[in-house]
Amino acid sequence: MTTPLLRNTSIQHRLFVLIALVSAALFVPLVLALLDYQNSLMENKQSKTQHLVQTAYTLVEHYHQQYSSGQLTLEQAQSEASKAVQSLRYDANDYFWINDLKPAMVMHPMKPALNGQDLSQVADPNGKRLFVDMVNLAKQQQSGLVNYMWPKPGSDAPVEKVSYIKLFKPWGWVIGSGVYVDDVEALTWQATKKVLMSVAVALAVMLVLAYLIGRSIVQPCRDTRDALNDIASGDGDLSKILPESGTDELSQIASAFNRFTHKLENTIKEIKPSPRTLLKRPCH
Repeated sequence: MTTPLLRNTSIQHRLFVLIALVSAALFVPLVLALLDYQNSLMENKQSKTQHLVQTAYTLVEHYHQQYSSGQLTLEQAQSEASKAVQSLRYDANDYFWINDLKPAMVMHPMKPALNGQDLSQVADPNGKRLFVDMVNLAKQQQSGLVNYMWPKPGSDAPVEKVSYIKLFKPWGWVIGSGVYVDDVEALTWQATKKVLMSVAVALAVMLVLAYLIGRSIVQPCRDTRDALNDIASGDGDLSKILPESGTDELSQIASAFNRFTHKLENTIKEIKPSPRTLLKRPCH
Protein backbone atom coordinates (compact mmCIF):
# COMPACT_ATOMS: atom_id res chain seq x y z
CA MET A 1 0.00 0.00 0.00
CA THR A 2 1.39 3.40 -1.03
CA THR A 3 0.89 6.33 1.32
CA PRO A 4 -0.68 9.52 -0.11
CA LEU A 5 2.40 11.48 0.92
CA LEU A 6 4.64 9.37 -1.31
CA ARG A 7 2.18 9.54 -4.20
CA ASN A 8 2.34 13.32 -3.99
CA THR A 9 6.15 13.25 -4.28
CA SER A 10 8.07 12.70 -7.48
CA ILE A 11 10.04 9.48 -7.91
CA GLN A 12 13.34 11.36 -8.07
CA HIS A 13 12.56 13.18 -4.84
CA ARG A 14 11.65 9.87 -3.21
CA LEU A 15 15.09 8.52 -4.12
CA PHE A 16 16.76 11.57 -2.57
CA VAL A 17 14.63 11.14 0.56
CA LEU A 18 15.63 7.47 0.70
CA ILE A 19 19.32 8.41 0.53
CA ALA A 20 18.81 11.00 3.28
CA LEU A 21 17.11 8.43 5.51
CA VAL A 22 19.79 5.81 4.87
CA SER A 23 22.53 8.37 5.57
CA ALA A 24 20.81 9.38 8.82
CA ALA A 25 20.43 5.74 9.82
CA LEU A 26 24.13 5.13 9.17
CA PHE A 27 25.15 8.32 10.96
CA VAL A 28 24.01 7.05 14.37
CA PRO A 29 26.20 3.90 14.46
CA LEU A 30 29.00 5.96 12.94
CA VAL A 31 28.90 8.42 15.85
CA LEU A 32 28.73 5.53 18.32
CA ALA A 33 31.72 3.89 16.65
CA LEU A 34 33.75 7.12 16.90
CA LEU A 35 32.83 7.51 20.58
CA ASP A 36 33.82 3.89 21.15
CA TYR A 37 37.11 4.57 19.35
CA GLN A 38 37.74 7.59 21.59
CA ASN A 39 37.00 5.60 24.74
CA SER A 40 39.15 2.71 23.53
CA LEU A 41 41.99 5.10 22.73
CA MET A 42 41.75 6.67 26.19
CA GLU A 43 41.66 3.27 27.90
CA ASN A 44 44.67 2.08 25.90
CA LYS A 45 46.65 5.20 26.79
CA GLN A 46 45.70 4.88 30.46
CA SER A 47 46.66 1.21 30.43
CA LYS A 48 49.97 2.05 28.77
CA THR A 49 50.63 4.77 31.35
CA GLN A 50 49.84 2.33 34.15
CA HIS A 51 52.38 -0.16 32.80
CA LEU A 52 54.99 2.57 32.38
CA VAL A 53 54.47 3.80 35.95
CA GLN A 54 54.99 0.22 37.04
CA THR A 55 58.31 0.29 35.15
CA ALA A 56 59.36 3.47 36.99
CA TYR A 57 58.19 1.84 40.23
CA THR A 58 60.43 -1.17 39.52
CA LEU A 59 63.36 1.17 38.90
CA VAL A 60 62.86 2.88 42.27
CA GLU A 61 62.49 -0.54 43.86
CA HIS A 62 65.87 -1.52 42.41
CA TYR A 63 67.62 1.36 44.18
CA HIS A 64 65.75 0.57 47.38
CA GLN A 65 67.17 -2.94 47.23
CA GLN A 66 70.65 -1.51 46.83
CA TYR A 67 70.02 0.56 49.95
CA SER A 68 68.68 -2.48 51.81
CA SER A 69 71.74 -4.50 50.85
CA GLY A 70 74.05 -1.73 52.09
CA GLN A 71 75.46 -0.86 48.66
CA LEU A 72 74.08 2.67 48.91
CA THR A 73 73.03 4.97 51.69
CA LEU A 74 69.38 6.02 51.83
CA GLU A 75 70.27 9.47 50.55
CA GLN A 76 72.34 8.01 47.68
CA ALA A 77 69.66 5.48 46.75
CA GLN A 78 66.91 8.11 46.69
CA SER A 79 69.07 10.52 44.71
CA GLU A 80 70.00 7.90 42.12
CA ALA A 81 66.38 6.69 41.86
CA SER A 82 65.15 10.25 41.41
CA LYS A 83 67.71 10.93 38.64
CA ALA A 84 66.86 7.66 36.89
CA VAL A 85 63.13 8.38 36.88
CA GLN A 86 63.76 11.99 35.84
CA SER A 87 65.48 10.83 32.65
CA LEU A 88 62.69 8.50 31.59
CA ARG A 89 60.60 9.58 28.57
CA TYR A 90 57.99 7.99 26.33
CA ASP A 91 55.92 9.24 23.38
CA ALA A 92 58.38 12.13 22.91
CA ASN A 93 57.36 14.51 25.74
CA ASP A 94 55.56 12.32 28.29
CA TYR A 95 57.36 12.02 31.62
CA PHE A 96 57.19 10.83 35.25
CA TRP A 97 57.23 12.80 38.47
CA ILE A 98 57.57 11.91 42.14
CA ASN A 99 55.94 13.60 45.13
CA ASP A 100 55.77 12.50 48.75
CA LEU A 101 52.86 12.14 51.16
CA LYS A 102 53.06 15.63 52.69
CA PRO A 103 52.57 16.40 49.74
CA ALA A 104 55.85 17.97 48.52
CA MET A 105 57.52 17.58 45.15
CA VAL A 106 60.47 15.20 45.15
CA MET A 107 61.19 15.45 41.42
CA HIS A 108 59.48 17.04 38.44
CA PRO A 109 61.52 16.94 35.20
CA MET A 110 59.54 19.70 33.41
CA LYS A 111 59.04 22.07 36.35
CA PRO A 112 62.19 21.73 38.51
CA ALA A 113 61.20 24.89 40.38
CA LEU A 114 58.58 22.74 42.12
CA ASN A 115 61.20 20.37 43.59
CA GLY A 116 61.06 20.50 47.39
CA GLN A 117 57.98 22.78 47.32
CA ASP A 118 54.84 22.19 49.39
CA LEU A 119 52.08 21.08 47.01
CA SER A 120 49.14 21.05 49.40
CA GLN A 121 47.74 24.32 48.05
CA VAL A 122 48.49 23.70 44.38
CA ALA A 123 45.17 23.62 42.52
CA ASP A 124 44.08 23.46 38.90
CA PRO A 125 41.83 26.15 37.30
CA ASN A 126 38.78 24.30 38.62
CA GLY A 127 40.05 24.59 42.19
CA LYS A 128 40.98 20.92 42.48
CA ARG A 129 43.93 20.31 44.79
CA LEU A 130 45.35 17.57 42.62
CA PHE A 131 48.36 16.55 44.70
CA VAL A 132 46.23 16.29 47.84
CA ASP A 133 43.87 14.02 45.87
CA MET A 134 46.84 11.94 44.70
CA VAL A 135 48.10 11.50 48.25
CA ASN A 136 44.62 10.54 49.52
CA LEU A 137 44.24 8.02 46.69
CA ALA A 138 47.70 6.59 47.35
CA LYS A 139 46.94 6.18 51.07
CA GLN A 140 43.56 4.57 50.41
CA GLN A 141 44.20 2.37 47.34
CA GLN A 142 48.01 2.45 46.78
CA SER A 143 47.38 3.34 43.13
CA GLY A 144 44.75 4.72 40.74
CA LEU A 145 43.68 7.42 38.28
CA VAL A 146 43.32 11.14 38.99
CA ASN A 147 41.69 13.69 36.63
CA TYR A 148 42.80 17.34 36.67
CA MET A 149 44.07 20.26 34.57
CA TRP A 150 47.82 20.69 33.97
CA PRO A 151 49.98 22.56 31.39
CA LYS A 152 51.62 20.55 28.65
CA PRO A 153 55.43 20.72 28.34
CA GLY A 154 56.41 24.05 26.80
CA SER A 155 53.05 25.68 27.54
CA ASP A 156 51.45 27.56 30.41
CA ALA A 157 47.84 26.83 29.40
CA PRO A 158 46.31 24.04 31.53
CA VAL A 159 44.57 21.23 29.64
CA GLU A 160 42.66 18.21 30.86
CA LYS A 161 44.91 15.38 32.02
CA VAL A 162 44.39 11.90 33.44
CA SER A 163 47.27 10.52 35.51
CA TYR A 164 48.03 7.17 37.03
CA ILE A 165 49.84 7.21 40.37
CA LYS A 166 51.38 4.44 42.46
CA LEU A 167 52.69 4.59 46.04
CA PHE A 168 56.19 3.34 46.78
CA LYS A 169 55.49 2.68 50.43
CA PRO A 170 59.05 2.18 51.81
CA TRP A 171 60.00 5.77 50.98
CA GLY A 172 56.54 7.34 50.99
CA TRP A 173 56.92 8.32 47.33
CA VAL A 174 54.01 8.74 44.90
CA ILE A 175 55.20 7.98 41.36
CA GLY A 176 52.98 9.29 38.59
CA SER A 177 52.58 9.91 34.87
CA GLY A 178 49.63 11.08 32.82
CA VAL A 179 47.81 11.32 29.52
CA TYR A 180 46.68 14.64 28.08
CA VAL A 181 43.08 14.31 26.99
CA ASP A 182 43.46 16.78 24.11
CA ASP A 183 45.92 14.33 22.50
CA VAL A 184 43.18 11.72 22.51
CA GLU A 185 40.68 14.25 21.17
CA ALA A 186 43.10 15.24 18.39
CA LEU A 187 43.49 11.61 17.30
CA THR A 188 39.71 11.15 17.44
CA TRP A 189 39.20 14.27 15.33
CA GLN A 190 41.68 12.98 12.75
CA ALA A 191 39.73 9.73 12.53
CA THR A 192 36.46 11.69 12.37
CA LYS A 193 37.73 13.83 9.47
CA LYS A 194 38.73 10.72 7.52
CA VAL A 195 35.32 9.17 8.12
CA LEU A 196 33.49 12.37 7.18
CA MET A 197 35.47 12.66 3.95
CA SER A 198 34.61 9.06 3.09
CA VAL A 199 30.96 9.68 3.91
CA ALA A 200 30.92 12.85 1.80
CA VAL A 201 32.37 11.00 -1.20
CA ALA A 202 29.93 8.10 -0.73
CA LEU A 203 27.02 10.54 -0.39
CA ALA A 204 28.05 12.39 -3.56
CA VAL A 205 28.23 9.09 -5.46
CA MET A 206 24.82 8.07 -4.12
CA LEU A 207 23.28 11.40 -5.14
CA VAL A 208 24.66 11.06 -8.67
CA LEU A 209 23.38 7.49 -8.87
CA ALA A 210 19.99 8.60 -7.50
CA TYR A 211 19.81 11.27 -10.18
CA LEU A 212 20.72 8.82 -12.97
CA ILE A 213 18.43 6.08 -11.69
CA GLY A 214 15.62 8.57 -11.18
CA ARG A 215 16.09 9.91 -14.67
CA SER A 216 16.04 6.36 -16.11
CA ILE A 217 12.66 5.88 -14.43
CA VAL A 218 11.12 9.31 -14.84
CA GLN A 219 11.92 9.92 -18.52
CA PRO A 220 10.21 6.73 -19.82
CA CYS A 221 7.26 7.49 -17.53
CA ARG A 222 7.00 10.99 -18.99
CA ASP A 223 7.20 9.63 -22.55
CA THR A 224 4.41 7.15 -21.81
CA ARG A 225 2.33 9.85 -20.12
CA ASP A 226 2.72 12.24 -23.06
CA ALA A 227 1.79 9.51 -25.54
CA LEU A 228 -1.31 8.56 -23.57
CA ASN A 229 -2.32 12.20 -23.20
CA ASP A 230 -1.86 12.60 -26.93
CA ILE A 231 -4.14 9.64 -27.61
CA ALA A 232 -6.68 10.81 -25.04
CA SER A 233 -6.91 14.19 -26.75
CA GLY A 234 -8.31 12.48 -29.86
CA ASP A 235 -5.54 13.68 -32.16
CA GLY A 236 -2.88 11.17 -31.20
CA ASP A 237 -0.48 9.59 -33.63
CA LEU A 238 -1.06 5.85 -33.21
CA SER A 239 2.03 5.11 -35.25
CA LYS A 240 4.24 6.63 -32.54
CA ILE A 241 6.60 4.04 -31.01
CA LEU A 242 7.98 4.27 -27.47
CA PRO A 243 11.60 3.09 -26.92
CA GLU A 244 11.71 -0.53 -25.76
CA SER A 245 15.43 -0.77 -24.96
CA GLY A 246 16.05 -2.81 -21.82
CA THR A 247 14.21 -5.54 -19.97
CA ASP A 248 12.91 -3.66 -16.94
CA GLU A 249 9.26 -3.01 -16.09
CA LEU A 250 9.24 0.34 -17.91
CA SER A 251 10.50 -1.31 -21.09
CA GLN A 252 7.77 -3.91 -20.72
CA ILE A 253 5.20 -1.13 -20.31
CA ALA A 254 6.56 0.58 -23.45
CA SER A 255 6.35 -2.72 -25.34
CA ALA A 256 2.77 -3.28 -24.18
CA PHE A 257 1.88 0.31 -25.14
CA ASN A 258 3.35 -0.16 -28.61
CA ARG A 259 1.40 -3.39 -29.12
CA PHE A 260 -1.76 -1.66 -27.88
CA THR A 261 -1.42 1.35 -30.20
CA HIS A 262 -0.50 -0.90 -33.14
CA LYS A 263 -3.57 -3.06 -32.56
CA LEU A 264 -5.73 0.02 -32.04
CA GLU A 265 -4.43 1.53 -35.27
CA ASN A 266 -5.22 -1.66 -37.20
CA THR A 267 -8.68 -1.84 -35.66
CA ILE A 268 -9.45 1.75 -36.65
CA LYS A 269 -8.23 1.06 -40.17
CA GLU A 270 -10.54 -1.95 -40.41
CA ILE A 271 -13.66 -0.13 -39.26
CA LYS A 272 -13.00 3.19 -40.97
CA PRO A 273 -14.51 3.19 -44.49
CA SER A 274 -12.25 4.30 -47.30
CA PRO A 275 -13.37 7.07 -49.75
CA ARG A 276 -13.63 4.46 -52.56
CA THR A 277 -16.06 2.41 -50.46
CA LEU A 278 -18.22 5.44 -49.81
CA LEU A 279 -18.46 6.19 -53.56
CA LYS A 280 -19.65 2.64 -54.34
CA ARG A 281 -22.55 2.76 -51.87
CA PRO A 282 -25.99 3.06 -53.57
CA CYS A 283 -28.01 6.17 -52.96
CA HIS A 284 -31.50 5.80 -51.51
